[in-house]
Amino acid sequence: MSSFSGRVIHALRHDNEANGVTACKIIIDLLRSFRSLTEELVAEYMKILQDVFRNMRGLVLETLCEDSPVLDPNVVVPSIRSSKVLAEMGMVAVTVSQSHCSLCPSQKVREDYEAMGSYWSGMAPTMKNPQAYMDFITGQIKMVFYVAYDMLILAALRLMQNLPSNGIQAQKDLIVVLRHLIGTQHRKALLPQIDKLFDEHILLGDGVDSKETLRPSVYASVADLVHHV
Repeated sequence: MSSFSGRVIHALRHDNEANGVTACKIIIDLLRSFRSLTEELVAEYMKILQDVFRNMRGLVLETLCEDSPVLDPNVVVPSIRSSKVLAEMGMVAVTVSQSHCSLCPSQKVREDYEAMGSYWSGMAPTMKNPQAYMDFITGQIKMVFYVAYDMLILAALRLMQNLPSNGIQAQKDLIVVLRHLIGTQHRKALLPQIDKLFDEHILLGDGVDSKETLRPSVYASVADLVHHV
């Protein structure tokens, strides 16, 4: 199984976009069913995730600027330069963190110390691969860094403004995120943008389907914000 997992990780780094998305789905299934990724493979996955993040700026400049050329649909997109793959990798990162923290020696040491009424900090002395452990922790820290709440709630609003009218499922997912964030103290970051949240064009888009499908959940989110404010 370890050999198979390694080939999936290799495909994620070196194959095309479609196979990269498939690789992410396979990794999630492997983690949920077998927890089969070794520390080395987890560390390699985190390195790939960091590389994909680094590539996003260049990808945006290359494809989404006003003077960007029209993309040829027949051109194969590398997995490591794909927004679709990045979207899937976020879910994998969450699953990796959940399934591997309990297997980590530091987790056991920490639990043993707390059971004795004390606290542990640092890396367990029995850790065989300290660099792999550091890569794993660094990957998680970067994920936390990228989702700073004040920035996240404003990013959610910006994404709502940028979303095409036919992206109804993405809009639904975004509303769930926004409603969750509105329930936190970080909703204060929205106050300077409050007018946008009362603009039906921003909230529901232009499409008839989006307006009819999203209206109840969108208005419920706005009502939550008004209630908290």
